Amino acid sequence: MNYIEHLNQAFRKIHEDTRLRPTHISLYMALFQFANASRFKTEFQAGREELMQYSKIGSTKTYYKCLNELQKWNYIRYYPSKNVYQSSRFSLGNFYPKAKQAVNKQETSGKHVLPPFINIYKLYKDYKSYKQLKLNFKNEVIHFFKKEDQSSKLDLIMEAEKFIAYYEKLNWNIAGVKPITNWQPLAKKWLTSAKGFQQFNQKGIDNNHQLNQNKMYNEPL
Repeated sequence: MNYIEHLNQAFRKIHEDTRLRPTHISLYMALFQFANASRFKTEFQAGREELMQYSKIGSTKTYYKCLNELQKWNYIRYYPSKNVYQSSRFSLGNFYPKAKQAVNKQETSGKHVLPPFINIYKLYKDYKSYKQLKLNFKNEVIHFFKKEDQSSKLDLIMEAEKFIAYYEKLNWNIAGVKPITNWQPLAKKWLTSAKGFQQFNQKGIDNNHQLNQNKMYNEPL
């Protein structure tokens, strides 16, 4: 997909469409951001809470109203999820001739670019399902770490295991009161801290190597 051409055509259509309200536009742009994150795959996943946060829509009633109207007016395609632990699927409508569309290598390769958005707290509450899907979730965390960190020498598999074990002890809550619905920002923060700790340790080792080993203990300080 040529995203610049797509946006130009989308804004032209939005400008001409008198039915649209600011909430429709903000929700469409939130969906466009998720499409961008998936490298514009034909279909992509997005969670309701994340979309509401991105679009600044505070009411679920308004959210679903805008969502259904955007689909009715052919701005998007919406495929509701039947699994409470998996996000719904979406696709963006085309506003320009197919001949102009650029072929996206990521889309045709079938590679999994980003992990789907999982409400980890809801999943953890159903611990039987969590145990069954834990390996898949661990692989998603490892995949996320590899995407975020392509330069350091961290053991990303071990970091993923430590990250999951730490938040399992907290029952996937922050401060014991706030359920964790989007784990990716926390994973990114965890990875940043791990890299900082690694650099600190390496700096300490380098400084030790620079110490003067030929000390004169018979001289006063």
